[in-house]
Amino acid sequence: MSIFELEQSGHPGKAANDETAGGYAFPLSPAQERIWRADQARPGNPAYNAAFRWRLEGPVDADVLEHAFNEIVRRHEILRATVSQSNGLPQQVIRTSLRLRLQLTDLRSVPETNRAAEADRICAEEAARSFDLAKGPLIRIRLLQLQDQQYILALSLHQIVCDGWSIRVIMEELAQLYPAFAARKESPLAELNLQYPDYVVWQRELAEAGQFNDQLSYWTSKLKGYQRIEVEADFPRPVERSIKSSILSMQLPRELTDKLKQFSDREGGTMFITTLAACMVLLHRRTGKRDISIGSPIARRDRADVEGLVGLFYNEMVYRVEITDNLLFSELLSLVRDTVMEGFANQEVPFEHIVKSLTVSGQPAPEPFYVINFICQRAFGGSSRSVFGSTGVQATPIPSVPQGALHDLNFFMIEREDGWRISLEFNTDLYRASTAQHLLDDFRALLEQIPSDPGRRISEFALPEVSENSSEDSEKVASKTSTPAEGSDNPEEPELYALPASLSQERFWAFAKLDPDNAAFNMPAVLRLSGPLSVEALEKSLQRLIDRHEILRTKFEERNGVLTQVISRNGNFSLTTSDLAALPVDQRESRLAQLVREAARQPFDLVQGPLIRAHLFRLHDLDHVLIVTVHHIISDGWSQNVIQRELWSAYKAFADRGEPQDEPLQIQFGDFAVWQREWQDSDEANAHRKYWMARLSGTLPIIDFPLDRTPVSRRIEGALETLVFPASLIQEFKSFCKAES
Repeated sequence: MSIFELEQSGHPGKAANDETAGGYAFPLSPAQERIWRADQARPGNPAYNAAFRWRLEGPVDADVLEHAFNEIVRRHEILRATVSQSNGLPQQVIRTSLRLRLQLTDLRSVPETNRAAEADRICAEEAARSFDLAKGPLIRIRLLQLQDQQYILALSLHQIVCDGWSIRVIMEELAQLYPAFAARKESPLAELNLQYPDYVVWQRELAEAGQFNDQLSYWTSKLKGYQRIEVEADFPRPVERSIKSSILSMQLPRELTDKLKQFSDREGGTMFITTLAACMVLLHRRTGKRDISIGSPIARRDRADVEGLVGLFYNEMVYRVEITDNLLFSELLSLVRDTVMEGFANQEVPFEHIVKSLTVSGQPAPEPFYVINFICQRAFGGSSRSVFGSTGVQATPIPSVPQGALHDLNFFMIEREDGWRISLEFNTDLYRASTAQHLLDDFRALLEQIPSDPGRRISEFALPEVSENSSEDSEKVASKTSTPAEGSDNPEEPELYALPASLSQERFWAFAKLDPDNAAFNMPAVLRLSGPLSVEALEKSLQRLIDRHEILRTKFEERNGVLTQVISRNGNFSLTTSDLAALPVDQRESRLAQLVREAARQPFDLVQGPLIRAHLFRLHDLDHVLIVTVHHIISDGWSQNVIQRELWSAYKAFADRGEPQDEPLQIQFGDFAVWQREWQDSDEANAHRKYWMARLSGTLPIIDFPLDRTPVSRRIEGALETLVFPASLIQEFKSFCKAES
């Protein structure tokens, strides 16, 4: 029997009247009402916008895309909702129909070097554009065309009609509807038996029948004497609560997250419980408080009836434990596990009912009730590429644009295909970026220590020391910014962040702007591979290399005239392959040489990326040629050696059905770029500059090497001549060098 024992012959709520003609009205859920009241206090607050983006590649038909989204709007009544007042109370009105218009913006006339920045600007503007809850619609779609078969799809909704799970529902339906409509077929999706209004009415009926009373009693007891915990701010708290925010993040090594997962399983818990306990230790150590409370959302999609619905289903919970320095971490873990399990058992009562029932020292509960939030979950909204049937269209999620912070501090751990990432969203009117970076570093330090010795006391965990220099370093590294991909209440891990470019990278960027198609700065490495080859192991090895080195996931853009490295969360990689075995034997080598030259000379797009590619040519089962090409802006000669060494080390491990055992990298190229920028202002750098200015002063001689012919224009075509020295000559030369050293 369904949990919704409602009259399915009609819709819940009152009949349409003059105010709601063409639709019907029903009450708001408690969570919706809280968001509505926040909007009334601050109309159009973009912190409650939920903005999402995908890169679409292939022959996209905008009319088909618009048709598919309108079918989704038809299927899910909540997407046709507006919110108005009746007798002073809010009500949501569902229109009988709503026609969305897809706004298509063609950016192909914009210079290619500026196109990505212009797309970001438009998306940021779109994400921050206010929704009018009374007029609607509360969903917008926009398509930006970057190239003939490359687009950005921007989807914006108000959180009053959706949650993070809803985005996954929308994209799953889109992936089925688009190919059907492109083929002029009917929708393949079955009609929905339930709608979000059914859930809201059912929830209100349970509350009115007293079904939540026992759960409400649990929470009022659990939160008796509650005190909101805050981390001391760097700046005075504004009179009016602000939403300005930034996000820092870091990828966790798989070795560490595997250990945390094994530890959690061994202790009878989950990654959520273990990492929540670690976050509580961090707050205890940072504030000195014993009474620790952290807020966290819960999806409330635990029944099949609601899994496929769009709407605002999530509930909020507050987990509260008492921590002392002498407490063993294993003991704390048991307390947190019990607290979480009890919370899950009492999750049906709306959080808003709990807050209303509480008083603190005879006064109403604080607003907001908590300012520190924690999330640990798999990614919502799609974490990898989706294929729209046989249409040739692929959708890949890309970072959305920040809408603002709903919490002072929001810690979140998100699991994607390439592993776990920890992030911290912080209110920039309260905290410096360096403070947030220290909190994130401390959190990681705790996670690293937990699996090795869970029997240690809370006071025995070592946290990184903070020096004045490290504070300055963090402030600059913290120029990394990102966005919640689920909206501010359910933020996903950041997918992009920015670091400054190095001085050499600025030089290569300048050359590329002068001649974007110039392949002179391509760095190809060609290898002949003899013997059996596992293409799967090779592709996995290349992916691991890209995952391990952030610079291989980097592209570039100018922000306010400053060149910035933009590092993707992951660089989904696919190895291009060509099979030449079908060619006559006497034609294979010439055709191979031609294709290798073409692969090596193919230009890179420094703005769009990627800046590394690989192509494998098969001549026969035991003869292959691999070309790996990178742009000089992310690599040098030494780097090429590192790439080859790590690539084949990983290949050997994967081919033997093992895992590479290389140590996690402690720093990345972005850290070097930050250090280099700081060093530029040092006395040492000034001394170096002074030396070279003196050394290169005056008129420098020009060496004109005699030419065979005078070129009409500067060309990049080149050739290579090789001379092999006799071994005896090389040995004599080495002996001479040693004698003269």
